[in-house]
Amino acid sequence: MGVPALLAGSMVAGGVMSAYGQKMSAGAQSSYYNYLSQTSMMNADLAKAAGEQNIRAVGAAAADEMRRTTERVRSTVGAQKVAMVSGVGIGSRSGQEIIKNTLTQGNLDEQAINMNAEMKQKAIFAGAEMASFNATTQAGGYQLAGANVRAALPFQMASTLLGSATQAASSYYIMSQYAPKKTAGYGNIGSLGTPLTDNRGPGDLWR
Repeated sequence: MGVPALLAGSMVAGGVMSAYGQKMSAGAQSSYYNYLSQTSMMNADLAKAAGEQNIRAVGAAAADEMRRTTERVRSTVGAQKVAMVSGVGIGSRSGQEIIKNTLTQGNLDEQAINMNAEMKQKAIFAGAEMASFNATTQAGGYQLAGANVRAALPFQMASTLLGSATQAASSYYIMSQYAPKKTAGYGNIGSLGTPLTDNRGPGDLWR
């Protein structure tokens, strides 16, 4: 096998290796994007789970505060009734109004507790939904990036192989034109037609 053929073969082999490297690189990138996508989906689930947990915590805190408020109102009203029975304002309108005001204030406090808890829960829910949506959107972007890498791979490999084959063919042609050749009556002739060796004998000088 001549030098031009060896050189062309090495170029083609180099193109094959480059294409293989592109395949391995694309596979690694696709796996990485898949990992990022899965991580983002996990973050989306965690955001929802954290939001639900915080909502339950707010509800539990509100229920505990409601219980303390109810106990406080009950204790206050009980003390006020004892005072009325003991003769302090007994039967008077002012004593009944005091108890009524205490109950009314207790109801208002309970309503405020419920309203504050509901507002906090809504804010937590909205934040969790937004975080989950952003993470899900990011996961979709990573999935799309991985799909684009896989879709572009065949074209990249084909372009690499075609480029190496074209370069090999061009180099083979050029080197073939300058390679030593055999001609009748002479030895090897260089690229410019200059005899490299003379095979004629003494009686063949005028042939």
